[in-house]
Amino acid sequence: MEAEATASADTVVTLLPATLIWPSMLLLHLLDEAGNRRIVPVLRDSLAPAEYRALRVAIGSLSRRHERAAPTLEIL
Repeated sequence: MEAEATASADTVVTLLPATLIWPSMLLLHLLDEAGNRRIVPVLRDSLAPAEYRALRVAIGSLSRRHERAAPTLEIL
């Protein structure tokens, strides 16, 4: 079985328009510099409530920047 490569702390990723935002979970679609796509689930209970909300708001703001190029689904 092949081990999955892990990202280092200095890896730059781009948030892709396919990212999904739900009240209880974020499904981050990311693209790294090498062209590898990653899907990172972030569950609401994995962060403190204030941190999850701040992340959700920030991801929503970033997603809306690219709305014209490719729509991002947001479920509130």
